[in-house]
This record gives sequence, C-alpha cells and structure tokens, in this order.
Amino acid sequence: MTASLSDGYVFANGGTTFTDVTGSNGSITLPDISVPASGGTSTVSATASGANSTSSSLGSVEPSTPVYVKNGTRQSSSGIPSGSKPVGGSLYVSPSGDLLDAADGGRVLSRDVAVCGEIASTSGAWSIPVLKADGSCVWVFNGNERGTVNVPNGSSPSAGSSFITSDGREIRGDDGTVRLTGVKSHGTYFGGSQSTMAFALQDGSFVYLESNTVKTAVGIPAGSAPACGRFFLSPAGVLIDGADGSTVASNIASYGVLSIDNSSWLLTARKKTGAAVVVRPGSEVFAAGVPNGSIPIGAGVFLASDGRLIDGLNAGAVLATGVSTPGAFAVLPDSWRIPLAAAATSASTITNGTTQAVSGMPSGSTPAVGTLYLTPGGDLVDAANNWSVVSSNIVAFGQSAADRQNWAVPARKADGTAIYVFNGREYSTTGVPSGSTPNAGSSFIAPDGREISGNDGTVRLTGVAVAGGVYFDGTDYFLPFVKTDGSFVFLRNNTAVTAVGVPSGSAPVAARLFLTPDGGLIEGSNGSVIASSVASFGRIATRNGAWVLPVVKTDGSASTVSSSGEVAASGVPSGSTPVAAGLFRTPGGSIVDGLNGGSTLASDAVLVGTYRELYSSSWTLALGIKSNGC
Repeated sequence: MTASLSDGYVFANGGTTFTDVTGSNGSITLPDISVPASGGTSTVSATASGANSTSSSLGSVEPSTPVYVKNGTRQSSSGIPSGSKPVGGSLYVSPSGDLLDAADGGRVLSRDVAVCGEIASTSGAWSIPVLKADGSCVWVFNGNERGTVNVPNGSSPSAGSSFITSDGREIRGDDGTVRLTGVKSHGTYFGGSQSTMAFALQDGSFVYLESNTVKTAVGIPAGSAPACGRFFLSPAGVLIDGADGSTVASNIASYGVLSIDNSSWLLTARKKTGAAVVVRPGSEVFAAGVPNGSIPIGAGVFLASDGRLIDGLNAGAVLATGVSTPGAFAVLPDSWRIPLAAAATSASTITNGTTQAVSGMPSGSTPAVGTLYLTPGGDLVDAANNWSVVSSNIVAFGQSAADRQNWAVPARKADGTAIYVFNGREYSTTGVPSGSTPNAGSSFIAPDGREISGNDGTVRLTGVAVAGGVYFDGTDYFLPFVKTDGSFVFLRNNTAVTAVGVPSGSAPVAARLFLTPDGGLIEGSNGSVIASSVASFGRIATRNGAWVLPVVKTDGSASTVSSSGEVAASGVPSGSTPVAAGLFRTPGGSIVDGLNGGSTLASDAVLVGTYRELYSSSWTLALGIKSNGC
C-alpha cells in the first residue's frame, strides 16, 4: 500500500509518499507526519494494487497550554486538550466542540458547542448560554446543562441564560420571559448588587436592563455603542453612565469586563493614546507597570504584546507568561477567573537584522528584553548564554536603558525586593522601597510616586503617575512622565524639565515626546507637533545615528517619525503593530522593516519582547515563534 500526502505535509523523512506491506488486518502504520509552519489542512490518499483507492483529511491544531488565573494566581488547567479555546472564567471549548471546566478536572459541561455567551453570576450560582452546532440553544447552570424555554433555534447567546433571537427579542432561557424587543446590539454583563446590561435598539434608542427591569438610558448620543453594565461608549470615546448621562471616562478606545471593587464598580480600559488605566467612580489612574497598547481584560488586569498577563493594580505583577489568547474575565461565586491559552512557541532572536532560532527555551516562557526571557516559574533566562538564569523569583520587569557599551533592566522579586540586571548580572538596589514598580534601567517608581535611581538611591522626580520610554541620544538620557497633578515633565539625565505645549490628557511616549488625545505627537522641549493622527506607537530606537519612532496612524497606515519629520513606512500592511525603530509586526505575525522596503526579518511571531539597543552599535529583539502540531 502507498500513502501520499499533499498541501505541504510530509513524512518524517521529508518525503510525501510512504509504501509498506499491510499486516493481516489490511492496514499499515504510517510514520510521523510533519505539519507546515502555516498549519492548514491536507489529504492523505492510499492506493494498492487490485484495491480501490481511498483518502482521508488531515488537520492541524495550534498547540497551547491552557491555564487560568484565579484571584490573581495562575492555576494549571487539568483535562483541557491542547488547542482548546478559552471562553470565560475557567471554561474552554475543545477542538472537538466540548465545553470543559478547567477548575473541575476538565469535566464536560456541554457537547457540540458552536458559540458561548457570557458567564453571569448571582446569588451563589453561575450560568452561561450556549448555541450548539445543530442550532439548538441550552444553558449551563452551576456546571450542568439545561434546556431552554421559548428560545428559537439559531438564537445568539448573550449572558447567563439569555439569548437574542434573530428578530431582536431578548429572552431568558430559564423561564422563557421576553424582557426586551427590537434589540440591535448589547454590551457585557455586570453582576453587581443589581445586575445590568446595556442595549442599543433597532429604532436608534438606548436602554439597559437592571435585573429584569428595562430602563431608558439618559444622555446617550447617536452612534454610541453599548459597553459594559449600564455604560455606553460614544463615537468620541466618552464612556457615559446611562442612568444619569454623566461622563465616566473620556478618550476611551477599548475596555475589559466591568468588575466589582469594594461594593462598587471598577473598569479596566485603554485610552486612545494607548495608555492603560483603571477607572473607579470619580477617579481614574494609570495602571502601574502595564506597557502602552496592552489589551484590557478586567479587575485591573491587562495582556501585553509579549504575552504577559499583568496586574496593573499590583505594580505590574506578572500573573501568567506566554499567553496567546485570553478568554473573558468572569466573577464566580467564590472567585474571579480568566481562562488563557499559553502559546506553544520556540525562541528566536533578531540581532542587527539577522534572525536566529534558539533551541532549549523553557516551555511557556515570554520574550522579555533583548535576549532575556521570563519563565512561568519567574526566572529571567538569557537565550544568548545557553539559557543561564540571570535572576530568579521575578514577578515584574521594566524597560532596558542602554548606552554604547552597557545595558540595564529593572525588576521586582516575589517578596517585593527591587533589583536590576546590569550587562547580564543581578545587582541589589539602594533606597528603593519594597513593592516599587520597575521603570527603566536601574530606576523604579515607588508607591508614593518617587522616581528613584536604584544604583545610588537618587530621587530624580516626585509625584509620578506614569512614565514613557527611555532614550539615550549618544550624549544624554531622556525619559518623559505624567505627574499625579496632571503636569508633564521629562528627565534629561537626572534633571527634570517641564514639558512645553502638552495638552491635558496626553500620554508620555518616549524621550521628550507626548501623545495628545487627538493623536498629535508633541515634542515636549518646544511644544511643536511633529506628527498627527497617531493611533499607536512602538519603542524609540536609533537608526543611522538619529532617533526613530514607529507609529500606526488612525487610518491603519504605518509611518516612522524622527527629528526630520514623518515618513510613510514602506511594505508594511494595514493593521500592523509598531515594534521599534522601523520594525512592525504584521497581522500575520511577520516582523518587517518599514525602513527597508518591508523586508521580512521573522515569521509567525506570536509573542514580541522589548527591543534593546546599544547606541549606534547593536540591537536585539526576542520573539516567541509559533509552533504547530497535529
């Protein structure tokens, strides 16, 4: 019998055919099959003399390690197969369509699942609505599947036991109650003392459900979208409380699930400037230690592009590493939970434009800074030095600061101790209080807002709310800040300089640069606008002896900004993410150089670390490259 493969699939020996003599049962055992890096499907065909040919389809599932976070602590997900998709809480849908609970040993809660809604929790119980592959609708109550009442096949699962029908009715599946008609779209569920959910109706009006009562939303402008709880997001990015029309927060680009905080609400959000913020009634603060552009999840937790799940309410503590896909934050009767898929990746580093795969990366690691990776166990390991352990028990790290010969990265240990890594060796800090947030080089931001140089204990600035990116221009170091009083400054070496012409609500970018809420990039030394319509930015770096900042515009196009002005990046597809200098990550995961015609430096980059450079001499970037499996 001869078996043949197609579509890039090959046998372990590199060939596409394999011939063997069958056993008495008429079958042969095929050797291992290698899947192409792009994954996809294939067909295996079998032929034999004097017999009919046959074929079978093959498919690949991206391998991943499911984990979930419970009340801020990483938990192993037992019984969850690789390739499962995180849903919410501790729930996953397996590649075969089973709804599984990682907190209950992978117990099957429902089968043939097509779509899940949102977990709702109240009165010591939880529930989630499910649409099955055959169009039928069920709901899972405290881990047990139940049938629905009065819910038509093909309805869209909403939250708890509720579904939205194709004609716009919102129906409780547990008792068949139609609570709302004419629904166009809805926001996410909030389970406070009175559960709430916002809706936009087909006639252009806005309402919210408070328990089972429909209430008219107040002060919501046309074109707004239902957001979370009873909140709505206007086209201008204003988050509005539908109960009274008051402004909850401004310049909001995205938000996580609304969570409960001391009998009130807490919103995890990202501003239009990319800044990570935590909003409570009457207050808004920057999330500590969360990189610009991170994805808001809930309860102050964000997902960074390097795969770290970061607690912005706990000085940037890393809750999980290597995360490729988060599920929904959910509050259950005993805890809050977030299900995660930790990508199966291999290490690859780019040095001065040359990419090199590095074998032996500890499973589940996150690319950190330069050639450093952070393991799930908290070790900072160096891929350039045979994965030697540079520092242990690390729960947070900051950005690299470097000159022509030396580099340093600040970090915090599990016991709150502040250390910094200098040229690959760990050093103790001076004058840095326990629990401080790692900033840049050897510097930290103390809980009381002091910016402290950990190598000598110098307090360089007080009243700090958040810092931007550090840059060495060959002579001086620059680092921008927003202070707790709303003012803007930048450090030039150890001296604080008041930034000029920076409007309220702006965010620190890097060096002396700030980003305004409307997308203007301001040079803080003189107040000049050097770019406009900027939606996101990467890390400032050096090219040809001058600084370069990669940005993506509000229209999705890519540019690079320097002291000479703004230039369109060549060969960078729309939807790409700025990384550093002229580098961007495309939607497909390639790292491309927009200053060099869009040349590809690496492919299948699931996780991207922080760029590290020694001024005008060398630079490195650590990646987590996608691994495929059958």
